[in-house]
Amino acid sequence: MTSKNLSRTQTDIILAELRADRAAKAPFPIRYLPFDEKFRKDIFYRIPRDVNPDILRRALNLYVKECAIR
Repeated sequence: MTSKNLSRTQTDIILAELRADRAAKAPFPIRYLPFDEKFRKDIFYRIPRDVNPDILRRALNLYVKECAIR
């Protein structure tokens, strides 16, 4: 039996898309446009150059924490 967690956060979605774009050799900058539940609108995430997904994950997690405080 196989189990999968289908609940994905914005961070998970952006990182999965970044990994796929890097594998496809997509040109940078890359922009992602997810819907933000807190602000109730779409927010652009612009990745200006190739970056390690682990570093991007830390930056996005920090952004989410800072937005939660406000």
